[in-house]
Amino acid sequence: MLQAGVFASRFPTAESTLWTIVNRNEHASTGEQIRTPHRAGMHYYDLWRGTELTPAIHGNEATLGFSVEGLGFGAVLATERFPAAGPGADPLKNLLSYMAERSRRPLSSYSREWNPLAQKMVEIPATKRAQIEGGNDPGVDVQYPWEDVPRRAHRHRSHIASFYMDRTPVTNAEFNAFLDATHYHPEDDHNFLRDWKNGSYADGWDKSADVTRA
Repeated sequence: MLQAGVFASRFPTAESTLWTIVNRNEHASTGEQIRTPHRAGMHYYDLWRGTELTPAIHGNEATLGFSVEGLGFGAVLATERFPAAGPGADPLKNLLSYMAERSRRPLSSYSREWNPLAQKMVEIPATKRAQIEGGNDPGVDVQYPWEDVPRRAHRHRSHIASFYMDRTPVTNAEFNAFLDATHYHPEDDHNFLRDWKNGSYADGWDKSADVTRA
């Protein structure tokens, strides 16, 4: 980034480059922000405001100028794609239209008071890797029915109905016999029998090792 206090993460592909931007200054940052290699046919979009940018071309470089409000965010896309004309389901055109409407109200007009939203489960598409981070602020992690907001630490006294437990540890062989007889499988099988491989325990674990993660 060309302006002090403005930072970006850059995500290049063979056909496009995306910058996600944050302004750490209390004041707005205006003017030239990004200088990038240019080639014929490239288009530049201010995704935050939903507009196309007009670059200043000098040789094989493009300089992009736009504003980012104080303590605000931005996103810029450089791509060879051009939004399809007319109505339709062009993803880039739809995104530009959506962000143009959403960005009309500046972030500074919203309250800075922290009010966590009610927790709601959403489906996350399959991915190779995901990293989730957060502090200990209200709204982070899990919300149980007796809590007003999600949080990382939980303290609650619960009534537990009577249940049965083996008086002695269960071996892998004994638990395997139980599975064969009942076809038991938990609804939430995260880490269920994680130490078993291909549906069975390792050689020598039949009586010499107790079953774990069952």
